[in-house]
Amino acid sequence: QKSQPEGLPPSALSLSDEELAWQGFEVARQALGRSNGSYKRKVSSLPPNWRFIYVMLKLDAEVKNGGFHQFFTNARGKYDTHLQEDIERIESPAFKGVISRALHLYQGIDYTDQWNNVGKSWERFAAAYKEGRFETEDKEYYSVEPGLDELIGRHLRQHFQEYQKAEPGASPNSGPAAPSASSGVTEGPPSVS
Repeated sequence: QKSQPEGLPPSALSLSDEELAWQGFEVARQALGRSNGSYKRKVSSLPPNWRFIYVMLKLDAEVKNGGFHQFFTNARGKYDTHLQEDIERIESPAFKGVISRALHLYQGIDYTDQWNNVGKSWERFAAAYKEGRFETEDKEYYSVEPGLDELIGRHLRQHFQEYQKAEPGASPNSGPAAPSASSGVTEGPPSVS
C-alpha cells in the first residue's frame, strides 16, 4: 500500500523555490509517519514522484553537510532499491551525472563496516575522507549552481498539479470530482426537452 502524501496547498506557490522544496519534503515526511512498516518499506511505498522529492532532499542535506560518504553511511542502504530511478528524474544533467557517478562508486564499496560503525568510531568513519573517497564527486556537487534543493523547488512549481493537495470532493487522480450530496447534481447527462 502506498504512503499517500496529502499534497501541497496552493499557498505554497508563494514560497521561494528552496522553501517550496522543503515544504514538499515535509509533506512526504509526514506521509511516512502515517504509514506502517520499516523505514525502507515506508520510503518504497511513497508514490515515485514524492519519493524523488524526499530521497533527493535527504541526499542534498547529507551531501551538503558531509559529502557522499556521509549520505551513503547514514542511509545504510535504505534508498538503494530506487535511487537510480530517482536520480533519473533529476532535470539537471550536472547533478544527474555527479550523483550517478557517486552511486556507481558506492556500489563498488562494501559499506557494511561503515553501517555497523555508526555511532561508534569517528576515526573509522573519517578514514574514508582521508583516503579521498568521493572527494572529486563532493567538489563537483558543491560547485553546481543552482543547488539541488532550488531545482527541486522549480520542479515542484512546474509540476504543481502532481503535488497539489486535493480539494474537498476532488477525485484522487485529477479526474472529475464526485458530486457532493448537497450539490444538487445528479448522475447522467442532462435531459433534453
